[in-house]
Amino acid sequence: MDETKIYRLGDEISFRQCTLSCENSISYGNCTNFGESERNWTTYYSCNQYGIHLHCTKHPEIEFSFKNSNLSGPLICPKCNKEIEIDSFNKIMKQCL
Repeated sequence: MDETKIYRLGDEISFRQCTLSCENSISYGNCTNFGESERNWTTYYSCNQYGIHLHCTKHPEIEFSFKNSNLSGPLICPKCNKEIEIDSFNKIMKQCL
């Protein structure tokens, strides 16, 4: 199994690309927030976070959860309960690319 690479974006936020970052797939791989669609009797999976998953830099094994379900509002680390205010997920995503 491939080792997951986590990249440091700053002192508080790190990120990784999930296996669904490039295209739809018949397996959800290591994506933790995926959507499903069916075409020609086959289920395809796509990442709801554009292939970018944000992690706590202090606890890189922990993925942030969003306080709001629409990829906005503060990020919350479930381990240290720290909230990190972000302007928008899209701004962070552009920094990751």
